[in-house]
Amino acid sequence: MEDANAKRVMQTHQRLNRDRGNFDPVFQELRELCRPDTSEFTTGTSVPGEQRRRIYDGTAPWCADMLASGLHSYLSNPVDRWFSLGVPGVPLHELGHEEKMWMENAADTIYAHYSAPGSGLNPSLHEVYMDLATFGTSALYHWMEGNQLKFRSYPLSTIWIDEDAKGDVNLIHRTIKWTAVQINEEFGFLTEKLSKLKETDQVTVIHEVSLNPDFEPGNRGMKRRRWKSCYVCKDTGETLEETGLDWMPYLVPRWSKLCGEKYGRGPAMSALPEIRMVNAMSKTMIIAAQKMIDPPLMVEDDGYMLPIRSNPGGINMRRPGAAPIEALPTASRIDVGVDMIEQRREMIRRTFYVDWIVRGQKKERQTAYEVSDERNQMLSLMAPIVGRLQEELLGRMLTLSYNYLQRAGLVPDAPEQLVGIPLEVIYVSPAARAQSTARGQGMIAYVQQLAQLLPVMPGLIDSIDEDGFNSELQDQLDVPRRVLLSPQAIEEKRNSRQQQEQMAASAQLGPAMAKSAKDLAQAKQAGLTLNV
Repeated sequence: MEDANAKRVMQTHQRLNRDRGNFDPVFQELRELCRPDTSEFTTGTSVPGEQRRRIYDGTAPWCADMLASGLHSYLSNPVDRWFSLGVPGVPLHELGHEEKMWMENAADTIYAHYSAPGSGLNPSLHEVYMDLATFGTSALYHWMEGNQLKFRSYPLSTIWIDEDAKGDVNLIHRTIKWTAVQINEEFGFLTEKLSKLKETDQVTVIHEVSLNPDFEPGNRGMKRRRWKSCYVCKDTGETLEETGLDWMPYLVPRWSKLCGEKYGRGPAMSALPEIRMVNAMSKTMIIAAQKMIDPPLMVEDDGYMLPIRSNPGGINMRRPGAAPIEALPTASRIDVGVDMIEQRREMIRRTFYVDWIVRGQKKERQTAYEVSDERNQMLSLMAPIVGRLQEELLGRMLTLSYNYLQRAGLVPDAPEQLVGIPLEVIYVSPAARAQSTARGQGMIAYVQQLAQLLPVMPGLIDSIDEDGFNSELQDQLDVPRRVLLSPQAIEEKRNSRQQQEQMAASAQLGPAMAKSAKDLAQAKQAGLTLNV
């Protein structure tokens, strides 16, 4: 009996394969010139040692790696929490201390799972950024296993996507090469057709995640959830597993995207003409250098016994009267080729934003403020890139992580004031701060200007709400809430300080009052009178 679901999935896969057909030749060329360590797009095989056969200049692979490392450092640094939580439309300084503490604890809980051994987030993110820099599209799979968040990136050559009317990815196909043993480990059984395979035989399995046409809100049944996941063996035409999901587990960010296209375009695609040129020029330069170092030889016809031996100590037999062997003169200008290649390399570095990420060492000395300001200017220019990655990758990843952890009961219970209120992600990475530092810098600049005017206009200080100013600046600088006191504790501390100051003033006044009383008593004993 024909498996209708498997037939539908394979027909959909054929359509997605046709849709990606226009991109595959370009992806394959980018893979050969810029990302040789990933899998093939057109052949499906990769011969060890042959991945870099077309690369004569390593500028493009190096630039892609630098861009990926810079994005990982500035957007999702593995050694520092790069996000926090907030309430949409409500500034942080207007929330209570308890609410702030809970949101910080929730963010710390998510980050602790990201940093846990075995999560796989950081190596997966680096692979995602590498694919984004090269192909403009990447895929990250996010799921929960037991009480631990899990992440894994997959090569773009194994991913096919489709979009809804709004441009959001609503259909994913991933192909997997599995043996019968691996299928049995994954699903716990083998079909009759699969059981006949040898242990070393591989079959292609398609994993499809799509919107569920039978979705019923509020129904927790596996076949009534919002998303549907199914595994289909392409070789045998059988459905191996079909289940329901509440959330899309695949994250598919795009670097930039043209209207009407599903796959993104990365910096490597923009720099592809220069990458082709610099490799062709480097190959020509290598040949020219070989001719200069080991030039062709001119030998008189029928004057020498072949083969000609040009190795050290080689002996060549010649006929009497034959002209000596001479090197063929070459007029190569290696210096001209070097200059032309360097121009192409510089264009590639700029296309990959390496001149922003890897700043050149300046000879003159710079202050810490100048270095920080220069870096913030560089990061602020990357606002379009940062915004798209936060929207399609980091924001959706954090939302999915929070949903997983909350369902598992691993997120602290929200205070009563936040129950039922949606949350938003606030990015505090260096790249995100560079986009929003103007407000904090403006507040500090205002106070500095005000301090210069206070000697002649002391009343200006009365216009500042000190507590409000402090709270706003704390939010701008993302000061950890655990090092800050609650408003009640601050009030108690101030009252205690005032009492201590009053007691100290009384202690200083006591000796003076005692001396005055003693002088008054001595004056009375001497018969002096005082008129009050």
